[in-house]
Amino acid sequence: MKALGSSTVLRAGALLAGSIIGVGIFGVPYVFSVAGVAPSVVLFGVVAVGVLLLHLMYGEIVERTGEHFRLAGYANTFFGRKAKVFSTTSIVMGGFAALIAYILVAADFLHILFGDIFGGSFGWVVIFWAVMTLGVAAGLRAIARVDILLTAALIVMLGAIAAVAAPHIEPVNLQTASWGKMLVPYGVILFALIGIPAIPEVSSAIINRGRLFPVAIVVGTLVPALITLVFALAVVGVSGEATSPDAISGLRAFVGDNLVYVGAAVGLVAIVTSFLLFAINLKETLVYDWRMNELAALLVTMGVPLMFIVLGMRNFIDAIAVAGAVFGAVDGTTIVLLHTRVRHLKHAKTKFALRLPKVVYAVLIVGLLLGGLYQLAMLAIF
Repeated sequence: MKALGSSTVLRAGALLAGSIIGVGIFGVPYVFSVAGVAPSVVLFGVVAVGVLLLHLMYGEIVERTGEHFRLAGYANTFFGRKAKVFSTTSIVMGGFAALIAYILVAADFLHILFGDIFGGSFGWVVIFWAVMTLGVAAGLRAIARVDILLTAALIVMLGAIAAVAAPHIEPVNLQTASWGKMLVPYGVILFALIGIPAIPEVSSAIINRGRLFPVAIVVGTLVPALITLVFALAVVGVSGEATSPDAISGLRAFVGDNLVYVGAAVGLVAIVTSFLLFAINLKETLVYDWRMNELAALLVTMGVPLMFIVLGMRNFIDAIAVAGAVFGAVDGTTIVLLHTRVRHLKHAKTKFALRLPKVVYAVLIVGLLLGGLYQLAMLAIF
């Protein structure tokens, strides 16, 4: 039974980790180089703790209610239709921004690996979008079968990048600090670490093993956080102020083409699983919470991101910063408020219960809202 439990935690944790380690990890080194390593590491630690609490809170919400909802559905149940509309707007806007970023970076990585055989980066945009549309239509089961293998491969490849880059690290690049810019990386870091859409899927993967659910959430949250931090420090340590927005292409001058090719392959592995989980969560929000037809939900989920790219949206750092700020300010606050309600449900049967002082809820809400407003203000100014 112990081995079975460990296997279950591993699968469920891998599902969450696979959804987290995506395109966001490639934006973190760049914002580290902008704000400086010391301030960025401090902010990273604070955000990681906050994200872990949000994941655990959402996990308990899913456990206590036992409903087959997504976040908008829970908001409707406990706070009414206006909250549902507000939450859906956040999920949809943040989801579209995330999917746009995934498509853009995936196309760049495919272009690095295979060149212009489909007419340049935009040709790869169309190819990647078409393949992912088929994956979203196939659903979660098709992903779950390969997710743990892809996540394991991803961790191995990221380790290889760090190992090859290590001899090229210049200590002076890790001694930078611009404390006045400490909050600049907020949206990108939050986007890189957050895995809210995958929490209901983790619950499904670990059903009837309630005590293992929070363990899977902790493992699935902290392992990607550690990997992201090590990756960011390795890249910035090598390329310093020359760190590129996608992290990988900027390494070429320091470590040669081979590592860039490996990095592009890592990027594709990371992006595929995260893209599918994000897109399926968005589609199922429209289906389960808004009763939209399956085909219509698929067309909206996959059609809108492609439309924005065709119309000229091409900056993936801004896209993930917006997604992170939106997810944090709206979705994070919604989860905190929901948790204050569901933890008092007397009829709920659960082996999973957080015991948090009220001040933690207040600090999370204020921090999420201020962080989101700051990030959006910075994007508007610059």
